[in-house]
Amino acid sequence: MRIINYPNKILREKSKNIKQISSSKIQGFIPLFIDLMIKHDGIGLSAPQVGLNINLIAVNFQEGVKVLINPRICWKNWFKKNVIEEGCLSFPGIFGFVKRPFSVWVKYRDAEGKIMLEKFSGLAATVVQHEIDHLRGVLFIDKIIKFTRGEKYFQSLKLNANNEEK
Repeated sequence: MRIINYPNKILREKSKNIKQISSSKIQGFIPLFIDLMIKHDGIGLSAPQVGLNINLIAVNFQEGVKVLINPRICWKNWFKKNVIEEGCLSFPGIFGFVKRPFSVWVKYRDAEGKIMLEKFSGLAATVVQHEIDHLRGVLFIDKIIKFTRGEKYFQSLKLNANNEEK
């Protein structure tokens, strides 16, 4: 398993819900997926970033790693926004400021299949929104309001990208 980098077209595809959370394929994938995120010092990772278009993300918070399966944002705080510098494991060396709702409520299933409804705020909300965007084929570069590092490198990647990204 490896991290897929832009401009690989899988990063733009919409992911599908997981129906059999308890399957050996999904349960075997989860620990490898988490290990890869931690190995790369990530605070979030989505399944499309490793070449699987399934609705699964992992987030690495201070209290530990969470796996969110089939996550869906149910509510966003449209009145209070955060502007945070974001990066992405699929865009090494590229960073920029992105504006997102400060808090969100997310409905998801955990690794055991239990339905969860959880509020995320601040940095946690930013990470969860970033990763859920990946599941819809939306990338943080689509939302950058100001590059902080790697803009010239990104422009060269974009020039070499396939027609869908130009």
